[in-house]
Formats: sequence, structure tokens, C-alpha cells
Amino acid sequence: KSIIEAILWASDCMPEEVSEFVRQKDPIGADFRDVILAYGWVPLCRDLPGTAVEVISKILCREIKPDPYGSYYHLLTDFGIRWIRWNPPTRVKGPFFALLRLHPSEGLALIHNIVNHATRFWKIYEEQVERRHPLPQKVRLESGEKNVWGDSRVYYWCRFSSAAPSALTCSLMALEYWMQEQIKEGRDAKELFEAVLR
Repeated sequence: KSIIEAILWASDCMPEEVSEFVRQKDPIGADFRDVILAYGWVPLCRDLPGTAVEVISKILCREIKPDPYGSYYHLLTDFGIRWIRWNPPTRVKGPFFALLRLHPSEGLALIHNIVNHATRFWKIYEEQVERRHPLPQKVRLESGEKNVWGDSRVYYWCRFSSAAPSALTCSLMALEYWMQEQIKEGRDAKELFEAVLR
């Protein structure tokens, strides 16, 4: 693990080599995953934001694949999100807040990947387990209409007491705080919501 950490921290002076190393590793392998999710994400988010989004998304988002009997039930309890040890969830746990501050477009991309992945699992759960057929909420933006999926439980994923995995809650807490910061700094709220809901 310490060798992996040393390589990751070299990303400021050897970005191409570190990016190649990270992309060659199995992101789901236990040692690599543990290092990245402990604090190995720091140099990646600072120096290689695109690589960080790719690798952290692969680590956190479990593959959408049925079991041998065609069921997804084994994946539905955690909405397809692998890492659940950032308890209690806060905006500063995990890479989300730092990535939003350092590289906002990559931070939004990472949060979109995680939330959209979990929402796909929620839809599968609603259809296969609850036997319901969810409908999207329609949000009108200047750029056009956007479908937003969820119910009262999904919209509560941003709070600690929700049933969401802590990584998902941390990402949404970071997004909420970052958006408040952006508005306080004078960013146009409409433009911000357009960027967040792209």
C-alpha cells in the first residue's frame, strides 16, 4: 500500500506516468481501492482530475449486472455504490468537495456519475422489487427540459439519516455546500443550476 501511495503522490512531478499507472491498476482491487479512498484521491484530484473522475467512479459504482438468475436484488440494498465507510457522512469526507473547489467541471462529473448510477439502481429496485413504474419529474431550464428521477427517499439522499450509502450522501452534501458558496460569491443561480443539472 505504501508503494501505491508514494506513486500517487508523485502526480505533481510525473503526471503522465502516474495516470498510466492508475489506469493500468484494477480499481476494484482491495489495496488500490483502500489507498485511493483513504487519501490517495488527494493527489489525483489536485493534479489529474480527469483520471480521478474515471478511477473513483469505477471504484464507487458497482457494475450493473444481474445474478445468475436474472435478479438485481443483490445490488439493490446499496444502490450500486460500493464504499460505505465514510460515517457519519459530511461534505468534507471523500474527494467530492475538494474536487469541486479545485476543478468544478470534474467535480460535477464525478457527482453526476455516482448519483446517476445510484438512480439507475433505484429505478431497477422500484420496477423489480416494488413493482412500480416511476415517472420522472420535469424541470424546465433555459437550455430545455430536464428529467429528474426519484421519490421522497431519493431526494433525501443528501441527508445523514437517509438510507443512502455514505459516499452518495457525502457527494450530495459537498455539492449543496459548494453551490451555496458559489451563490455567495456572486455566481448567477440560473447558470449554476444549468451546470449542475446538465
